[in-house]
Amino acid sequence: MNGKRFSWQGIAKLPFIDEHRLLAEVAKVEHTLTEEEARRNSAMFDMLFVATSHPLSEHIFSLDHQCKHLTDRERPEVKEKLKPELSDGMNGYISPCFGDTHPPIFRSPVAGMEDILANEVICVIYRLPGCA
Repeated sequence: MNGKRFSWQGIAKLPFIDEHRLLAEVAKVEHTLTEEEARRNSAMFDMLFVATSHPLSEHIFSLDHQCKHLTDRERPEVKEKLKPELSDGMNGYISPCFGDTHPPIFRSPVAGMEDILANEVICVIYRLPGCA
């Protein structure tokens, strides 16, 4: 507590995790993951989501339109410099994402949660400036 007045102000000090032990325990149950859980548990691309009313959305729609003929495997290979004047000063690179960048209906990945029936968001793959 180190002089803290309330218990919620205290800092919990936890021991470091033994990485080898953690990975060994995870390996015992990894085979029980569903295909979707395994996909979510893997390293994936960073995604950038913007409202369709955002100035950057026109640039994203244009990029997506240019890449319609490409396969899902080829689409992430296209890299276009992000325009800072459209993204409030944000830098980096964008690539069209797999499938539809702006599905009209967004199906909930969580059982029991409602689908989004009027999707107003568009997405792209985002890469940091030094990671082109």
